[in-house]
Amino acid sequence: MKTIALVFGKVSTERYGVHQGYVDSLIAVGAVSLPVCSMTALTYMQLGDLDLIDQYSSEVSKNHDALLLSGGADVNPARYNEETSNKTTGIEDSRDLLEISMIRAFMNEGKKILAVCRGVQILNVALGGTLIQDLKTEGYQEHMVVEQEYGFAHEIEFEPNSKCSAISQGATSVNSLHHQAIKQIAPSLKATAYSPDGVVEAVESDQILGVQWHPERMISADKRQLSYFSWLVE
Repeated sequence: MKTIALVFGKVSTERYGVHQGYVDSLIAVGAVSLPVCSMTALTYMQLGDLDLIDQYSSEVSKNHDALLLSGGADVNPARYNEETSNKTTGIEDSRDLLEISMIRAFMNEGKKILAVCRGVQILNVALGGTLIQDLKTEGYQEHMVVEQEYGFAHEIEFEPNSKCSAISQGATSVNSLHHQAIKQIAPSLKATAYSPDGVVEAVESDQILGVQWHPERMISADKRQLSYFSWLVE
């Protein structure tokens, strides 16, 4: 059985956590998730030794089959050389540092990475891209559709012949729980799906797949969403 490193961070001031849908989705495709919490990176930061974060990431990448970056709060805009907007919230520097380190470590090992929502945003930043700090402020439609968390908020259109299009098995309706998104795409990634208003909804490269929606919360509404997790464990 393959083991997947599942990275997560804070859900409130005093709590860390992750949505059960990630665990359920991996179990459904025959894999097990092993938690990797940003609290570890915070501990190393408090000790004043950031090299320990890279050492930890290297060990995790060697001992796990793939990496799953989960959803969460906003990436620190300083990581893509922007001032912080008043719409950007929940910055957790320890999580940013850990996820960037994990991305590099798993890429160095040539292992797969699946990035979901915040995950695709930190992935893009880690590889040299930038983010839209607030979609509505920049003139896009509302993408934080909480009432459709487990259902369908809008359609997406895939690039023909893309890996993401093939993996989707024809599913083009997704949920939408984000207020930020990719602005300038990282040089090593390719955008392969868009929302009707032009927001990047998926990116990919040889061993990387990133989706802006939450497939782990849609598996009851559309079992085809499990295909992204199946790809991760193939």
